[in-house]
This record gives sequence, C-alpha cells and structure tokens, in this order.
Amino acid sequence: MRFTYQIQLNVAIKEAFDWLVDPQKQQQWKTGLKETKWLELYNPENPVGIRFTQTYRNGKTEWELDGEVVEYYQPHVYGLRLNNGPLIEETIYRLEPLTTQSCRLHLNCAVHSRTVIAKPKEFLTFLPTRTNHIKQLRCLKQRLET
Repeated sequence: MRFTYQIQLNVAIKEAFDWLVDPQKQQQWKTGLKETKWLELYNPENPVGIRFTQTYRNGKTEWELDGEVVEYYQPHVYGLRLNNGPLIEETIYRLEPLTTQSCRLHLNCAVHSRTVIAKPKEFLTFLPTRTNHIKQLRCLKQRLET
C-alpha cells in the first residue's frame, strides 16, 4: 500500500534537508523517536546502503526498528527503509525548491508485507502510518518556521 503527501515549508531547501537527515533534529519532529544508532561508519557524502537502528517510545513501551538509507541526493532526496517485523516501510522525502526561502516537501511512503500471512497487518497498519507521517510533517513545518 502506498500514499503520498506534500507540504510547503517556508525555509531554504538546504535547511529543510538538514532537518530530514540529522538524527538529533529528527527527534524533534518524528513522533516517539528516542534514538538513532548507525551500525556502520556514516558517510555524509554518500550514506546509501548504511544501516541503522531507531528506538521509539510510546509511554513506557519501547521498540527498535532496523533500517537502511536507500536514496540520498543532497539537498533534494532522502529515502529510508524500515523493517517493522513482518512489514517493510519505505519512505522517500523529495524537496522541490520554490524560492530561495521556500520549498515543497513530497512524501512517498509504501508499506509492504514480507509474507502473505502478514498481508492483513499491512492493511491494518496503513491508515495509522499515514496519519502519523502527516502529523510528523506538520510538526516539522512548525519546528522549521518558528
């Protein structure tokens, strides 16, 4: 299952890109993100293929997801793949410059099941995942523009 969303950000494209890729800044707009750990030496010039784990918290519950950077074209594209048990979530952020001080962020997210047995979970996860991503992007906009 796939969904798209876009939002205008009233900041320069380089600043928006920095907020997308910096793990410390991600914690300020990604709901529940507690920590990102790189499992390999991080190469800021070309991080494609570099694996990481992200720890999330919801109340007292914590869980860890494995991930990998799948696309990176600074300052326009940042793509991630997260392994969430039987599901794979691939999220691609694309930034389009509008002016020197504004850009449009296009989100393309796909949720796929690893097995036929997990197909119902894909369907049940789709709407909450979409809602969560939209809330995160609105939070990102708020953080960037205040």
